[in-house]
Amino acid sequence: MKLALISLLICTALTANAMKPASSYNSSTILEKDTIEQITIVSDNQIDPNQQLSLFFSSPEADIWQNKPDFIELLNKALNAKADPNEIKFFQKIPSVEIAKLLLKNKMNPNKFLMLVLSTYCGKYNHEKSVVEIDPGLIKQQINLIQIALTEKADPNKIEYFPELPSTEIAELLLTHKMDPNKFINLALFCKNSNNDPDFVNKQKELIKLAIKNNVDIKQIIYPEVQHAIYNNLSYIGCFNQSCLLKKIAEILERNCIETEKNYLMLVEKFKRSQGHCMGFTTL
Repeated sequence: MKLALISLLICTALTANAMKPASSYNSSTILEKDTIEQITIVSDNQIDPNQQLSLFFSSPEADIWQNKPDFIELLNKALNAKADPNEIKFFQKIPSVEIAKLLLKNKMNPNKFLMLVLSTYCGKYNHEKSVVEIDPGLIKQQINLIQIALTEKADPNKIEYFPELPSTEIAELLLTHKMDPNKFINLALFCKNSNNDPDFVNKQKELIKLAIKNNVDIKQIIYPEVQHAIYNNLSYIGCFNQSCLLKKIAEILERNCIETEKNYLMLVEKFKRSQGHCMGFTTL
């Protein structure tokens, strides 16, 4: 009875900590050895192993947990207790290569793993500037994990969305592993930036040019989405947005690409037939 009560209290405390906002933690927080021992007690008393995985990977302190030698032992304990890595909702921090391989070895779907890695923010808190900045080291680690996922037969065409514009290196990696350039260009175009940041716009254009070099079929870009809007009686705003994106691609084809006159003319014709253009929202 006493042991069960201790387990319940520990589990409650861990869950409460995992629910704290990231801002309530700082990078100097240290995971004490006592905590590892307490979690082990929870593990030994049949607490849901999937809940443990969620705590291990979704906690704001996930990077500290994963750097502890005890963590691999703890993770193995959960996996041996039939924890399902596919139940992990998100990675709070980019996991190490060792952890990634352990999850994939224990039947984590490589497509899900790839999506989680792409969705993980590679930032680190800069104490001097009091801001979170992109960490080149974490970016490199992210690329390594993407490579591992692709080696494990992850299908880049199963990617549902880009949380943010991928780097050129990641884009080339995905396209090299047979990602459909038509899907890639649509995912890149649907990334949004509310501030109209020039760096964002330029990066988006570079990714579009990269996709075009990988033999994009102009007929498959954007227009099916306009058809979807029309057939489902969606607002004309959706069609207007699609038309604007269509125009953006046309401009890139016209200004930056070689031997694309035929494709460009096809694009112009599709643009002229779009709902947004017909309603006078835009002009080419």
